[in-house]
Amino acid sequence: MKKLEQQKQHMQKFVDRFRAKATKAAQAQSRIKQIQKIDAVLENIPVTDEARTFSLPKLNYPKSGKEVLVTENLAVGYDVLLIQNIHLRLNRADKIGIVGRMGLGNQPCLKV
Repeated sequence: MKKLEQQKQHMQKFVDRFRAKATKAAQAQSRIKQIQKIDAVLENIPVTDEARTFSLPKLNYPKSGKEVLVTENLAVGYDVLLIQNIHLRLNRADKIGIVGRMGLGNQPCLKV
């Protein structure tokens, strides 16, 4: 609604400036029609003074344990093993990164 008001004001300035100028009269008339359409739209928009609020339901999922992921002798690969004998413990809030050259299977490691 605010944007329509700004657009209407901008068009009205154009009309006020160029209404009498012969070369811009047709454009000014077109803008007047657009302003009338905007007025019609603004009349149909209900005006409410009350603030609308919404809230999302709180989901009470049980917290995971301290250890989120534990692996022993993990191997990753399809035809060729990319990584093998991985022993890993991930605790809650831990972060990991996998670093390597492109094409060496970093993405499949993350998908496991």
